[in-house]
Amino acid sequence: MHPETVGHRAGAQQVGRTALSLLVVNVLVGLSTAPLWAVGLSAGPIRTGATLAALPVFVLPALAATFAVFRTSAVGGPASERGMPEAPRRVAGIWWRAWRRHFGMSAIVGTILAFIVAVALINIGVFLGSPAATVTTPLNVLVALLTTSTALHLLALQVESGVGLPLRKRIQACLALSVRRFHRTVLGFVALLVAGSMILELPPVGVLVTLAPLLWVAWFMFRTTLDPVIPEG
Repeated sequence: MHPETVGHRAGAQQVGRTALSLLVVNVLVGLSTAPLWAVGLSAGPIRTGATLAALPVFVLPALAATFAVFRTSAVGGPASERGMPEAPRRVAGIWWRAWRRHFGMSAIVGTILAFIVAVALINIGVFLGSPAATVTTPLNVLVALLTTSTALHLLALQVESGVGLPLRKRIQACLALSVRRFHRTVLGFVALLVAGSMILELPPVGVLVTLAPLLWVAWFMFRTTLDPVIPEG
């Protein structure tokens, strides 16, 4: 067989394996958060509000597992070189093990994040329309954004190996670096917002097609933000 033909075929197989692996990630994230979306979108405003408040608790463990898949290069990396049948299985295995390993910490981070954001939103509502709102509204928005940014960067750092920092130092590093390298933080936020919008507007496309690539962009931005505290190799 002509070498050029072999190269084209190998390239096509690589693309196919990567696409299938990404689809596996999409399905796993969708399945792990499906009950939450189903309850929130099929209920009244009170239950929908409660669902949105609980969203970080369920979504953050799924994000941590997905970040772990990207971290280990299972998508488009060594895993996909093992052939089409094995790559998706390995991706699923890495995702599931990471979900179980990081669930506790991710759920705690998600609970704290949901509480702080909820308090910030309540404060905004309480002072809305009053003279104090000119001060309290920007302050509460800033607190919510910084807390969310710190939590997301903490997830990206959590799946890294060899980071010998205690939790307090990790939180401080995530907060400081996410502010110092705000342009990458903003790009990561945009990727997550686009992913969420696609899921709400076009669920089949948002879950099965665009989710994993957009999550990869978010993970890449958050991880490169944390380069100074991530050991090489």
